[in-house]
Amino acid sequence: MRTTLLAGLLIGVAVGVVAYLITVWTTNSSHFGEGLSSYTTESTDSTNLTKRFDRIFSDELSQSDFVGLTKSLSTLDQHDLMKLIKKSSTQPKNTRLYTVQEMLVEFLVHISPEEAIASLADFDEYRRLVLLRVVFAYWSKTDLEQALSAATELPQSEQLSVLRAIFAEQNNLYSEELLSISSKHSVESELEAWQRELEIYAVLDQEPAKAFDLLSDDEIDDTQQLDLYRQIVDQWYQLEGLNIISQIRNAGLSAGLRGELFDFVTARDRVAALNYLFGDSEQNAQLSLARNLIGYWVEDNAEEAFQAVQDLPNSQFRNSMMQRLVFDWAETDPDAVLERLMDIPRYYRSNVLSTAAAELAQNNPKDVLDRISSFRSFPGTNVDSATRTIIRNWSNEEPRQSLEWVQTNTKKGSTFRNELLSEVLGEYALEDPKQAMSIAVQEFISDDLYPSLDSSVIRSLLYADRLDTAKELLGQVRDENRLSQTIDVGVAFAKKNRIDDVIALSSSISKDSKSDYFYQVATLLTIYDRASEIMEVISKIPIAEVRSDVAKQLLSVGYGDSTFTTEQVETLRSYVSE
Repeated sequence: MRTTLLAGLLIGVAVGVVAYLITVWTTNSSHFGEGLSSYTTESTDSTNLTKRFDRIFSDELSQSDFVGLTKSLSTLDQHDLMKLIKKSSTQPKNTRLYTVQEMLVEFLVHISPEEAIASLADFDEYRRLVLLRVVFAYWSKTDLEQALSAATELPQSEQLSVLRAIFAEQNNLYSEELLSISSKHSVESELEAWQRELEIYAVLDQEPAKAFDLLSDDEIDDTQQLDLYRQIVDQWYQLEGLNIISQIRNAGLSAGLRGELFDFVTARDRVAALNYLFGDSEQNAQLSLARNLIGYWVEDNAEEAFQAVQDLPNSQFRNSMMQRLVFDWAETDPDAVLERLMDIPRYYRSNVLSTAAAELAQNNPKDVLDRISSFRSFPGTNVDSATRTIIRNWSNEEPRQSLEWVQTNTKKGSTFRNELLSEVLGEYALEDPKQAMSIAVQEFISDDLYPSLDSSVIRSLLYADRLDTAKELLGQVRDENRLSQTIDVGVAFAKKNRIDDVIALSSSISKDSKSDYFYQVATLLTIYDRASEIMEVISKIPIAEVRSDVAKQLLSVGYGDSTFTTEQVETLRSYVSE
């Protein structure tokens, strides 16, 4: 009896609560619906519009309110709908906002698809794209051809997504008819790509490898399918793990996409990936893939990569990984490398120092040059080599400043100073050629040192096509080096077809050396296949004896048939007979 009474009491309470909730829900819904429906009888100025529809953008909007909302929105004109859409773009996100935005856009599409597109200008890129898909999906229901035509006018970043929304909406259309309409608007390739994706998704869950093959074998630009590739590879990895790496490598993909997918897979656990690529033994190691792994790893976490490589068994594989790692690290984070220089294997230390120092010196070469001097006591380092690298790069940008540093910070008469000056003076010669040559002569140490400093100046001017300046400076060149530099200038003039200048240069050469000058010019010109210039130079040699001697030498060493025509050979022989 007591049980029956208790049960009856509970049922009564439950019924009462339900009745109360229904009453409250109905009252709220009717109030909201009345508020929205009454909108049509009032003024449509902006203030009133905002007041009447403020609640639709808030969390207060309930599921049941959408019935009244639909009726009210259907009464609004284009102007009011666009105002509400614009207002919605500034609202904080909530659970109902996106649904309301889509409803507003749908109503506006029915009035004017073009204005619906224009109304989305204030949305962020992602939300605009979602709402564009809504616009074109609904537009395609009423006028497929106009929707396709408008879609092709969109920016490339939006076009593909919008076209797919249209194709999905028209999926029940006879495929040949859809293809025909798509071809008319030059979007048949996009349609084929979308249809191929449907095929891929159909097999993806059970056979991701087959889905990958379908995607890699199509004729669509892989860069447009990167997200789909990642989706397939992600699912494929869940089934086969790192074994898919070799299959990705062997697929006919572009190098860029292969690298992207390789990093997508291996980044999940790079330590495991490194050990996998090392394999059971060094004979089975996959060196090229492992180097790629290190390259990506250094960009993300060089310290972790360094530790992982150090933990590998001592082997050629480990050495190869260490080499790739330390040089990539020196380029991406030179400061960190210099701090860890003594931790880097001695075999690589010197070159790593040069690489890291050169990277840092791009901003402040003086400070870096001072900094690396402290490494002279470190075993396995070559500070002079690093200094040369910095000076070489610095002189390209600031030849005067780099020259001053060398003159101030190196010992006069030393081989090292000569090496640095040879790097600097060539660049400085383009700024102040006379001063550069003067320094080159003053700093001369020995003919045994290469390159000679005056040669560096002349060579730089010739390379910059400043032939007349080089010619003017020949008088300052040391006597021991003047003939060889005059020959180089003469060859440069001949290559520019300035034969009279070639002849004029010979006036500064002693009589005993004239034959040597013209012969050397001629033989160097054979390297550039300049037979006609050679013949013109020889024909203009003012001294017959010298002309005969040069022609005789050319014929005697076998330049005849291999360099000159039959007629030219006969001409050379005629000079000899003279």
